[in-house]
Amino acid sequence: MRISFDLDGVLYEKPEIYKVLCRALKNGGAMIGILSGHKHSSKDKVFKRLDDLGYPNFDFYFGRRPEDMHLNGAVRKSQVIRDEKIDIHFDDYDFDYPATVDLFALGGEESKVLRLRSAESGKLGEVSI
Repeated sequence: MRISFDLDGVLYEKPEIYKVLCRALKNGGAMIGILSGHKHSSKDKVFKRLDDLGYPNFDFYFGRRPEDMHLNGAVRKSQVIRDEKIDIHFDDYDFDYPATVDLFALGGEESKVLRLRSAESGKLGEVSI
């Protein structure tokens, strides 16, 4: 199983929760990785920060490449989820930006995206952390 995580609003926001989840998934045999709007060239910095936060080693990293910059983040993430055969992706939908919900749906991979929201938003039907 291939499972990806967004950085801002997910791994960086709640490391005390997600590092436990990442370890459990990895120990269970899943490949875990990053799918983010951060630049692809920032991979080493990102992995260093995640290591400093106590996360286990990640197996893959998909950041934005120069040729992706014209795409909306949700559109690009949907393409990566499909092309890289990611089974589950944890994302905050650009800090709950309404258009992102629609764009993930248009990308056709919405069923594989677990939408996370901060406890402050408190909407029913979505995971609140």
